[in-house]
Amino acid sequence: MLFCYSVILLFRYSVIPLFCYSVVLLFRYSVILLFCYSVVLLFRYSVILLFCYSVILLFRYSVIPLFCYSVVLLFRYSVILLFRYSVIPLFCYSVSLTSHLS
Repeated sequence: MLFCYSVILLFRYSVIPLFCYSVVLLFRYSVILLFCYSVVLLFRYSVILLFCYSVILLFRYSVIPLFCYSVVLLFRYSVILLFRYSVIPLFCYSVSLTSHLS
């Protein structure tokens, strides 16, 4: 009886069940921890990426690029209008008219 009990105790508290139990615990908590860590990383980097993307979009469609684009357009059309209605075309037109009339 004592031998059977000692064999049962030996198996129950021996290295093999402890090893198996530690492997089970390690696997269980490592999977849980990896899942939690991946969720934390996913949330952290998704927030960072969303912030960066919103800053890029804010700069892209903000007042500053619109202002620059309006300045470029204003300069472009002012140069065209300046040349079109300036003294040089009027002078050329008047010279051509006088040469045609005479």
